[in-house]
Amino acid sequence: VDVWSKYAGCHIMDISKIKLISSAILRGEKVGISSAFPFEGKLPQALTLDETESGICVSLAGNQNVFQNTINLVPRIVTIGVGCRKGVSAEVFERFILEQLADKHIAIEAVEQLASIDLKKYETCILAFCDKYEIPLVTYTAEELQEVQGCFVPSALVKSVTGADNVCERSAVLASNYGTKILSKTSGSGCTCALAMRDWKCNF
Repeated sequence: VDVWSKYAGCHIMDISKIKLISSAILRGEKVGISSAFPFEGKLPQALTLDETESGICVSLAGNQNVFQNTINLVPRIVTIGVGCRKGVSAEVFERFILEQLADKHIAIEAVEQLASIDLKKYETCILAFCDKYEIPLVTYTAEELQEVQGCFVPSALVKSVTGADNVCERSAVLASNYGTKILSKTSGSGCTCALAMRDWKCNF
């Protein structure tokens, strides 16, 4: 399970449970697998979609108890598009972002990057969040964001300040390689946030 999770780009939420899965396989037992994502390729012989005592759960939440002994794997496929007023504190920004993730049942371990406009590349609260959770920040020019195709919530004020009518949604979609938008523009405490998820499958 640890080898496959690395291959698939997943985070193991509790590495102590690796031995439970490995021991079951060594005893010749079938290990269950439950996934919020479609499968691609042939399921390994040791895995089954049937109900079992021990099993692997793949989801964005990372806290599911599908089996009696569950090891949760979280694919790093979520991009957070962000914006904020100048000078928002790191504590306020962090609390706002974590609240949006919790509302969508997404573990912070599922986040592969933050995205924003280049005007925010040195914003203290954004950099502090990225540093704390070891998440990279990608930024784009206003022109690049305006070229992104899709349906976005426009703001005349944001466009007058940044040159782009929407920063969080456009940057999230662009950075995720036109992935699925799973949270539209949400505002609070001087911050804005949107979530996009790139296409991913349980590939064997």
